[in-house]
Amino acid sequence: MFGGLEALLGGAALALIGVVVAYLRGRSAGQKQEQGKVAQGYTETRRKADEANVVGDDPAVARDLLRTRGPNVR
Repeated sequence: MFGGLEALLGGAALALIGVVVAYLRGRSAGQKQEQGKVAQGYTETRRKADEANVVGDDPAVARDLLRTRGPNVR
């Protein structure tokens, strides 16, 4: 009589454990994907900084460059 009930409870427990494991794996994969996006963003920013046209230390020259650049340039 208790054999069927034990099997039913054991199956339910295994199903619950499976759901928890799947949730944790998905969460871990999402965190890894987010870390990859952050690293890729840093790489892109660093590349743009390395390719930037260096004006120098004179604030007046930098101000003139910003004033005369195109409106869609950032």
